[in-house]
Amino acid sequence: MKKACFSVVCLAILTPALLFSPTLLFSQTQGRGNDENKAKDEALIRKLLSQSEERWNKHDAEALAALQAEDIDHINTSGGWSKGREAIRKLWAQLFETRFKEDITEVKLEKIRFLKPDIAVAIVRIFHKRPAEATESLATFVMTKDGDKWQVVSYQATRIQNAPKER
Repeated sequence: MKKACFSVVCLAILTPALLFSPTLLFSQTQGRGNDENKAKDEALIRKLLSQSEERWNKHDAEALAALQAEDIDHINTSGGWSKGREAIRKLWAQLFETRFKEDITEVKLEKIRFLKPDIAVAIVRIFHKRPAEATESLATFVMTKDGDKWQVVSYQATRIQNAPKER
């Protein structure tokens, strides 16, 4: 009998604590609005990728780098690792003066996965067209959100072998 009373008392004390804990309360208040927030964030991520494509095609290393986090990690298709916004800006500026001088890029978002409301992973197909070649890469972008702004904190691109010559 004492065990049963103790169990009832524990249940009476713990139930409100569990129901109104900050974690549960937060997830309950997200409810239906979560789909709306997700759609808004997907639109912001699509906009970020569109801006990346536009800035790349203008060969504007400064503006392109501004979309990246200060401490970005970028691993390119050759395995080169750029650490930080300034390093990647310098690399892009050099490439835009040389190998990518006539490069035109098309970015196609394949998938967005939200790990948390402020962390997303995007799988992106990237098509590069240059006079001497056309290439296709698949890239994984990790993005974080600060307020209403998404930025790229890390990405790695893998060249697809035997990519079609024309797109």
